[in-house]
Amino acid sequence: MSGSAPENATRPVPLAEHLQDMTERLAATRTQEAIFQIVLQPALQSLDAIAGAILLIDSSGEQLEVAATRGYSAEAQTIWQDGPLTGNVPAGDALKQHEALFFEHQGDLLKAYPELEERTGAVAPVANAVLPMFLDHRPLGTLILDFQEPHDFTSEEKHFLKTLSAQCAIALGRAQLMADLQGQLDQRTRQIQQESQAHAAFVAFMEAAGTETDVDVLVGQALQLLGHYFHNGDGVYCVYEHGRWVGRGWTATLPPELAVHIADGLLTDMPLVREMLRQQAPVFWDDLPPDQHFIPGTRSYRMIFCYPLILDGEVKAFVCFARRSRQGWSAQDRTVVRAIGRSLNLTLERAEQAARLQAQREEAERRSEVLSAFAELSREPVLDTDPYSLIQRTQEVALGLLPRAFRSISSCKAASGRCGRRWGRLTSPNCKSNWKLAWPSERPA
Repeated sequence: MSGSAPENATRPVPLAEHLQDMTERLAATRTQEAIFQIVLQPALQSLDAIAGAILLIDSSGEQLEVAATRGYSAEAQTIWQDGPLTGNVPAGDALKQHEALFFEHQGDLLKAYPELEERTGAVAPVANAVLPMFLDHRPLGTLILDFQEPHDFTSEEKHFLKTLSAQCAIALGRAQLMADLQGQLDQRTRQIQQESQAHAAFVAFMEAAGTETDVDVLVGQALQLLGHYFHNGDGVYCVYEHGRWVGRGWTATLPPELAVHIADGLLTDMPLVREMLRQQAPVFWDDLPPDQHFIPGTRSYRMIFCYPLILDGEVKAFVCFARRSRQGWSAQDRTVVRAIGRSLNLTLERAEQAARLQAQREEAERRSEVLSAFAELSREPVLDTDPYSLIQRTQEVALGLLPRAFRSISSCKAASGRCGRRWGRLTSPNCKSNWKLAWPSERPA
C-alpha cells in the first residue's frame, strides 16, 4: 500500500495567511530597508509577479523616487523611474485619484499612457498593479507589481494588495517617525555636548581672566570659547600697528586664505571698524549686506560683531566674530560677547599696569644700586689725589641716576676735562654724538 503525500504539501498558502504574517513582521520593523524586504518579495511570490517596486515621494512633495525594487536585473531599464509626481504617470495618478490601478491585459497600460515607453525608454509589462500608499491622508508613495502574463485580479487579490499597501504605509510612517526621533535625539545629544564644551571653555576662560596678564593667551581662549558658543563661524583678534589692523590670532576654522589676508593687516576705513571706532563700543550686525564684504573670502558670512579693546581712551585692538547663519544676535548672545569683551579689556589694562610696575621696579632697583655705589664711594678712603680721577669716578655714579640719554654723555671726554675744547669746542665725532643725544636742542660747535 503506497502512502500519499500530505494534503498541505502542495496546497498554496492562502493570501490571508501571507497578509497576517507580513503584518506581524511589519509591526516589529523600524527601518525602511527592512520594510521593503518584508513587503516586496512575499508579495511577488504570493501573486506570481515577476518584479515589483516601491516609489516614495521626496521631501519636496513634488517628485517620486524609486526607493526599492525586486525582480529586475541590475542593467534592466524599467518604466518605473524617478520623476515628477504629476505629468500623466501611473504612480502619480494612483496617488492623485486615491485609487488602486489594475492593468490586467497586454496593452491596457499603454492605452492609458501611450507615451510611457517612449518617455522612459523601457518596455511596459504585460499586466501590473499600482497601489497608492497614504498615511493619515498624506501621500507617501506607491507599491507596484509587474506580471509577465495577463492577470485577472480577483477580489481577494485586490483586497490583499490594498491591505498590504496600507500596512506598508503604516510601517513606513512609523519608521519615519523613529528616524525623526532618532535624529532629534542625536541633535540634542550633540547640542548637550556642545553646551558642555562651551561651559567648560567659559569656566576656563573666566578663571584665566582673573589672573592672566598675557593678552594673547587670553585672547586665544576667548576665540576658542566663541567658537564653542557660536557654531558655524570664525573669529579674529587684531591690534593697531603702523596704520593698519594686523591680525594676531584667529579661530582654527578660519579659511587659510582669509588668515593670510588678515595677518597682512586690514585698512582702517572698513565700515564695521569705522563704526566701532566712532562709538568706542561693540557693534553687532544681524544681517551683513553683500556690499559690506570688504575682505576677500568673507561672502559666506551673514552676521558679525566687533568688540573694541580700549586703553587710556583709545581703541588698541578688537575682537571680531562672524557667522554663516542668519538668525541674528540675540540678547543672550550680546550678553555673552560683552562679558568676554570686558574680561579681555580688563586683562589688557592689567597687562599695561603690570608692564608699568615692572618698569618702575627695574628703575627703582637700578637707582638703589647706584645710590649704594655712591654711598660706598663716600666711605672709601680718598687715596687718589688726582681731582679729574675723583670727578670721573663720582660722575660715573651720578650719571647712573640720570635717564639713558643723559648717561651717554659719560663717554664724552669733555666730561673729564680732556676735550679739545674744554667746554668750548667739541673735537671728536663720539663727543659730538653724545652731546647731541643728551641735549638734542643744543647744536655743539
